[in-house]
Amino acid sequence: MNNSPQNEQSFIRLTFNPWLWLVILVTFALLAWLSVAAYRGYNLRTFDLGAISQAIWQGTRGAPLVYTHMGVPLSRLAEHVEIIYFLLMPVYALRPSPETLLILQALLYTLGALPVYVLARRRLGSSWLALLLAVVYLFYPVGQTAVLFEFHADTIAAPLLMFAIEAADRRHWKSYWIWLFLALASKFYVSVPVTMMGLLFWWRGERRMGKWTVAVGVGWFLFSFGLVRALFAPADDAANLKATPGSYFDFYFGQIFAMRQSALPRLFTAVVIYLPALFLGVFAWEWLIVASSTIVPVLISSGIGPSYSYIFHHYVLAVPFLVTAVIYGAETRKKREAAAPKKRLFPWQSWVVLTLLVTLALNFMFVNLPRDPNYYLSAGREGQAANAYRITERDVLKSEWLAEVVPEETAVAADRLLGVHLINRPEFYLARPLKKPLVDLLPGLDYVVVDALFDYDINTADQADNGGVGWDWEPIALLMQSPGWQLQQARDGLLLFGREGEGLVQAVAVETAVTDPPLLAQFEDTIGLVGCDVAEAVGDKRQMTCEWVALRPLAQDPQYFAVTWIEGVENGRVVHLPTLALYPTQEWEEGQIIRETFEFTLPEDMAPGQYVLYTGWYDSSHPQAFATDAAGRLGSEYQTGILEIAPEN
Repeated sequence: MNNSPQNEQSFIRLTFNPWLWLVILVTFALLAWLSVAAYRGYNLRTFDLGAISQAIWQGTRGAPLVYTHMGVPLSRLAEHVEIIYFLLMPVYALRPSPETLLILQALLYTLGALPVYVLARRRLGSSWLALLLAVVYLFYPVGQTAVLFEFHADTIAAPLLMFAIEAADRRHWKSYWIWLFLALASKFYVSVPVTMMGLLFWWRGERRMGKWTVAVGVGWFLFSFGLVRALFAPADDAANLKATPGSYFDFYFGQIFAMRQSALPRLFTAVVIYLPALFLGVFAWEWLIVASSTIVPVLISSGIGPSYSYIFHHYVLAVPFLVTAVIYGAETRKKREAAAPKKRLFPWQSWVVLTLLVTLALNFMFVNLPRDPNYYLSAGREGQAANAYRITERDVLKSEWLAEVVPEETAVAADRLLGVHLINRPEFYLARPLKKPLVDLLPGLDYVVVDALFDYDINTADQADNGGVGWDWEPIALLMQSPGWQLQQARDGLLLFGREGEGLVQAVAVETAVTDPPLLAQFEDTIGLVGCDVAEAVGDKRQMTCEWVALRPLAQDPQYFAVTWIEGVENGRVVHLPTLALYPTQEWEEGQIIRETFEFTLPEDMAPGQYVLYTGWYDSSHPQAFATDAAGRLGSEYQTGILEIAPEN
């Protein structure tokens, strides 16, 4: 710490480096674009991005950060005590979209490079080395993984802590306390590294500020975790919602004694986190201890995910302390070399360069960034890129379709990917709720939106959260059998169920088993096509009736599902819902004739003419079954009808 205070002008003056701002701008553009692309590509989930977005949206309408997707209303103040969201409400009110939060997160995190640069330049006396260390902060692996993992208050707290550290270094305590309180308002457990930092200040001789920082850290923990959470906890089932101290610790640390089963991946994660900071950080080891106060609890946690994985946001609070350790460690090496002047094979500056190279190498290996220029040139639609960020034509269709068919301000349930795009409403629930069964929520709902071709194929450590094509089939079956609910809209597997109108007919009938019925087509040795007919129904509806037969027992097979597609019409697939949800193939008996009848509507932009219909059967256990291509298909697809679209008079 410096012995005399410096004012804000010294901070602002030191940031006048165009290269610094260029690096910040480029990094911000990269992280903001990828975050928004993941959202527009329907690869971000209702939990956590949707939950936080709804909570902030509710806050703009006077509710205390309440979200509802689990089946019951719950305030963020009963969980992580994210008071800082109140400061984000005015911005969210101007553009009420989860995209706003993603862009804000990328912006705030990258601005944390400013205090890194200023602190490093002041301590090391070199603008170019300070610039390199700013890049270390911007590309620190667990910093970028946090920014790219939806939206969380810890990612906002990290740069605020960095600003606080820099202000403390120049003894500008007014700024220090402002940044510190903003960071503490992000989440209650920010108080842990803050308390450790206060102990460090006290140990380093800054006794008064050290004691006050410890007092504030401990006091904030007791106030937020012990009082605020209790005040906003729901009256019923608080423990089941992690809104009590015991349930919170049980959720994250209840299986701690089983951690030895995952000792190697935890050790590997520790290497990814610590390695960039070790070369110089060992010379400022006390800052590594402060960083460890956030790292170690996560490494030994047993939450779902698994929560200890580096791909999540949990380690981002350590980044400002790790980078600070690097800066002070470099200063220590610099002073030691100056005190014993002799030519060194690897002077202290080379270790800064090595830190940067290791950071970039680990970032390249472990941060999920698209590296094909065609991806960026095509606005995320072409080129080799991580599936997490690709925006497909079907994703564009989803956004257009949802905006068209789902009214605002209505009570809606949806799956976790569609749901985050419907979140700005007082009542929103997951179609597969976390705390209440959907059947109990139906009386209070206006619409349910699900995807019969759930196309989520992100391969992450979060294996339990990958879904598969059948993710929404259970709620589809429930809705198709619930009195008063009808299928109102369907487009390429996207389904809207509601209470109004007659809906689209979906029916199935079973005839007595017959011996060797004549087949029009055969799908491997599994299913035979007995007959198929397409006819006009009322208005713009078409009705299709197909008769199938099981060629062998199917009870032990994965579930198969049929899809008809219209030749020449993109995103015009029709999922056969009766045999998917009302009488699935695993219930078929060998030789039974299964007759399904279903109505569907055609895309409005279809030109007059003749269109050939093709139908195929697909294996739901195939990881790419949602694509309904040859990879997951049973044998070949067959022509099952012709559509006639007459010109308008």
